[in-house]
Amino acid sequence: MNITVLTASIPRRKEMLINAIESVANQELKPVAHKIVVDTNHKGNHWTYNQLLNSVTTEWVCFLDDDDILYPDHLSKLSEYCSDYDVIFSNGTLEDPINAIQYAQEFSQELLQEHCIVPITALVRTEAMINVGGFDPVQECDYLMWKKLASAGYSFKKINDITWKYNFHDQNFSRKGIFWNE
Repeated sequence: MNITVLTASIPRRKEMLINAIESVANQELKPVAHKIVVDTNHKGNHWTYNQLLNSVTTEWVCFLDDDDILYPDHLSKLSEYCSDYDVIFSNGTLEDPINAIQYAQEFSQELLQEHCIVPITALVRTEAMINVGGFDPVQECDYLMWKKLASAGYSFKKINDITWKYNFHDQNFSRKGIFWNE
């Protein structure tokens, strides 16, 4: 199984980034690479992810925002479903009630058309990401990416295991009035 983990960061989140890096290093299933870019030009995490995506040579890619962490079994549990699906994701530990409601729902293609129920920590077939053109660099939420992948016919699998942690803090987009279904 060959996976590259991509992390976009910003300068003021150095401590959070250290925790994210450690969480990747502690994976049971080691990724081939962990590519990190600190966005000092304020272009945004989706622009940064697209730049990183251009350098990925592995079959699979996993995204990890600098303020989240992966539990040690994240990659190993998601990779169990790689032979049958293009996007695999799991539940996370969420301390914020707004986001917990979004992610607690069962996955369906119909629900994806209305809400972002796929977290950034998903494991995605690299070719699928490239085929749909990557992230919209001006969109601040991941919602449109997952919707593009679903509309292009890529298959999704949600597992109910908790394999990552959403770190809630005052810089999260959900607290700035930016919600996944807008």
